[in-house]
Amino acid sequence: ILWPDQDAPTGSFQEIYRIKGTIAAVNESKRHIVQAVYDLWEVYPTKEDWLTDEERVSKLIIIGRNLDETALSEGFLSTMR
Repeated sequence: ILWPDQDAPTGSFQEIYRIKGTIAAVNESKRHIVQAVYDLWEVYPTKEDWLTDEERVSKLIIIGRNLDETALSEGFLSTMR
């Protein structure tokens, strides 16, 4: 999600402390859990399948300092293209 050229517009570095959420992985029937603390990441499928009529939605909570919401959103969305 965060690369070296994604510094905050003020010139200060973005610092991501924690990430938590669920993602709808492409071509996967199961939900995936995302957990991260600094550089330690864990992504794993749950035991639950998405329901047939359920909208597949990815949601992340990002905790940090000097975060640039636009840069983070664009970075996340670029992984789904």
